[in-house]
Order: sequence, then C-alpha cells, then structure tokens
Amino acid sequence: MFEPVLLAILTFFAILGGGLLLFRIVKRTYTVEKQRILSALHAYIEKPDADNPIAQLTGMIATQFSNIIVHHISQSARGVASGDSRQEKAVEAAIVHDLVAEANPLMGMAMNTMPWLSKLTRKNPELVALAAQKLGPMLKQKSGDGSEPNEPTPFEFQIK
Repeated sequence: MFEPVLLAILTFFAILGGGLLLFRIVKRTYTVEKQRILSALHAYIEKPDADNPIAQLTGMIATQFSNIIVHHISQSARGVASGDSRQEKAVEAAIVHDLVAEANPLMGMAMNTMPWLSKLTRKNPELVALAAQKLGPMLKQKSGDGSEPNEPTPFEFQIK
C-alpha cells in the first residue's frame, strides 16, 4: 500500500534532483563560456595583437566606420558653405548682367542673344570686361548723321 506512494515520492525527488543537477551544469557551462568570451573581447579591445586576425579585422572595421563618419560630417559642412558660395556668386552675376545691360544696351542685348557667352559670364562675372573688349568692334553704332561710329561704353567691374 505504501509502495506506490513511496515510489512516486522517490521518482519526484529523483526528477527534481536531476533537474537541479542539469540546471547547475548548464549554469556553470554558461558562466565559464561567458567569462571566456568576455576575457577574449577585453584582450582584443585593450591590447590588439598584430598576429591576431580578429583583432586586425575589428580594428579595420572601427577605422572604416570612423572614416565614414568623419567624411559625412565634413561633406555636410562643405555642402552648406558651397551652397552659400554658389548663391553669392549667382547674385553677383545677376548684378553684373543688369549693370552691363543698363550701361550699354547693345552689350546687354549681345549677352542675351549669345547663350554661351551669357552662361560663361554668369559663371565668371570677371570676364564681362573681356567680353566687352572682344565684342567692342561688333557693337559699334553709327551715329545719326552717318559719321564715325561711337565707341561702346567701357566696362570695368570689380567683384570681390
């Protein structure tokens, strides 16, 4: 009569003991493996070994990531400065073209009808004086009485 109850109790304690033993073995293995991995990582981080390929790989990856981050930050800073510079140059070019058209309507008309010249002088407003010098003979007007042609208005612009 006590035999099946005793057998059930013994089976319960055997299973419980086996579970505890298994838990202890797994916990100890986990602790040992965790400690081994952490000590290896600390060794790579603190003292990179020249002969260790994993240490070399992690060093190269860290260097690449830092280079990418630095490049991205510098490109962002340059982009802002470049945009400001382009806008300033575009305003200068517009001012020069308006001044040219006002000072000499023929030169303004020539710049409007010659797209390559207009594009070049908009990119480099300093070249307006050279363009006026080269186009001068073509822009001479005859006076109303048919006498000598008038000289075109000289252009001298200083752009800082």
